[in-house]
Amino acid sequence: MVKKWANNSQSFHSAGYSKRGNLSQADVVLAQLQAQISEFADALKETTSKCKKLRSCLSSVAEKVCDMEYGTGQLGGKNQMLSLSDTQLRDFIIQNCLEQKVKMAQTIQSLQEMYLAERTQKDQVAKQLLDTQNELNNSLVKIQTLTNELNLRPQMKVTDYDENKNRSLNEFKNEHQFGTTLYPDDNQSQKDKRMDYSTSISDTNYENMNIENGSFKQQTEDDRVIVEGNQVFSVNIILNSCDTYQRSLLKLIADSRENEQPKIVDLAKSAAEFGSDTVIRRNLKSMVENHLLEQQSISTPIRKKITLYSLSEIGREVYKELYGNYPPLDEMSQIVQMHATLNHGYCIKDTASVLASLGYTDICMDSKKNAVTVADGRRYVPDITAMFDSNITYWEVELGHHHDADMVDKLSKANRVAKIVYIVVDKKETKVILQRQVNEFRKQMIRQRSDVNLIVYVGTLSELQDKVYLTVPENRMDLRGRQRRKESDFSHESNQDQRRGRSERTPETNGELVPKPRKRPERAVRKMD
Repeated sequence: MVKKWANNSQSFHSAGYSKRGNLSQADVVLAQLQAQISEFADALKETTSKCKKLRSCLSSVAEKVCDMEYGTGQLGGKNQMLSLSDTQLRDFIIQNCLEQKVKMAQTIQSLQEMYLAERTQKDQVAKQLLDTQNELNNSLVKIQTLTNELNLRPQMKVTDYDENKNRSLNEFKNEHQFGTTLYPDDNQSQKDKRMDYSTSISDTNYENMNIENGSFKQQTEDDRVIVEGNQVFSVNIILNSCDTYQRSLLKLIADSRENEQPKIVDLAKSAAEFGSDTVIRRNLKSMVENHLLEQQSISTPIRKKITLYSLSEIGREVYKELYGNYPPLDEMSQIVQMHATLNHGYCIKDTASVLASLGYTDICMDSKKNAVTVADGRRYVPDITAMFDSNITYWEVELGHHHDADMVDKLSKANRVAKIVYIVVDKKETKVILQRQVNEFRKQMIRQRSDVNLIVYVGTLSELQDKVYLTVPENRMDLRGRQRRKESDFSHESNQDQRRGRSERTPETNGELVPKPRKRPERAVRKMD
């Protein structure tokens, strides 16, 4: 306070006043107090504005995170929320969020209990269905047995039928006990009481049943049941239906983690116990019909049909029953985890194979290992990274499913990491889509006045396999600004240098020699007579 008075006194002296002038001591003190009041008023105004902003922020937070209790407090008369102080409103928000957290935890626990109860009930119903099917199939076997016995009996004359019909039916009842009595009379009332065996035996599903010695094997108490769609399967029954060959082949597929049919057949052929190609393929088909394997077919630009086999849920349970643990994650599952879809993943795999044949090394298609952190905590994740002449290259495999905004965002992140990005597409139509998206990225960078130092190649996988991917002029899209278009910034040769006649192995030519262009011979000018 004394310091402020001293400053105010200096200001009065600087204005031409003095203690011995026209102002008295009381006037000087009054002026100093008025100046202090003015300063306090300005500080109060600024603080009040900050408080209003903070109160508005608290109200916005309360509206967004609080439940109906916040809205209910504003209805039915005086607004209770407005009467709360800032500290009280803060405590209300915290308490309300904690209550919501408790309710959400209770809801999750309730959903988990309901899920477990539903799963238990589903298993019970599935086991009951299997028991019912077992009883039905046992009855069908007995019926078939009785039919065979009746067919083997000598045929009776018509005159002997009346005197022997009661004795034959009684013997039939005593030998084979059924829950429903068969009546000899053939009138309409007795027809209604007869057991209906009109269902054909061929209509019954025997895929998940195991018949041994003329009767169906009953389930044990620890039998596991798996429901797939509308069908119920018993793990023990399917396990008992597998022979030694199928069990060994199941273990080979699971342990090798291979899914492609040619590779599985080659692995099985290397072991003498599995026989020829025909035997292996026939057993693979049989294992699919027995629900041990699942079969899928996909296509890539350089492979028209790829047949894939993977262990089904039943196959995984059978493997665990046989060997004590679940099988390891196969290649197909890893590809789906990294690249979302099978078609995209196997196009990436084929691209990596082509790059390996072109001389690239350290090829990686693992999205976690390929991730590169850029500014703002974002990450650029190329589909493939590969080394060529100690230089890392970045490859994208696209099928034309990305929206424009997603592709622009990916290229903006690539612009901060790489100088060249190679985009491989599946067909020419996709190539047109990607080139349009690259041009859209260029336009946005111009509108934002952002610096771009990127060259993008867009070509098909077939062009890459034919070694013309980087030599087709329309594939190369130079997005750099005019001030940055210097070919010395890159390790590879420019198209202009190639036209000047240089011949060198570079990453741009996939390690191939660029032939020196031949000069066309000049035609002699024919003089006219």
